[in-house]
Amino acid sequence: MATHERINEKTPNGGDYSEIFYFDKDGNAVDETAAVRCVIRECSKDGTLLHETWGECNPADNWYKENPTDKVWWKETPDSVGEFIFSFDKEQEFNLFRDYPYALTPEQKAIFDEENPFWADFFSDRT
Repeated sequence: MATHERINEKTPNGGDYSEIFYFDKDGNAVDETAAVRCVIRECSKDGTLLHETWGECNPADNWYKENPTDKVWWKETPDSVGEFIFSFDKEQEFNLFRDYPYALTPEQKAIFDEENPFWADFFSDRT
């Protein structure tokens, strides 16, 4: 698992090399393919930090799981307030407030409820 990479080339801010570190939504180091945030650090030859830039990673694939064993994927929606998008395969998307439980199969609902007891209780009045 590559949680960071080093690029041995001059940087825009006068550094001799740069490093990119990858993180999940909670700030844990993760593989680049699972990252939602990253930091690029530009350094001098002796390792002195010259400049640091934070950003989003993989904006086209901004899915994450609350727990590694979960089957439900959640989509980061930084440009939307109160929108909760989830999926079981990262292809068919469900909007939590619009689609739960109506658009889910019985199997999907059972999986969702087991992994998300708060939301199952929150929507318990829906049949």
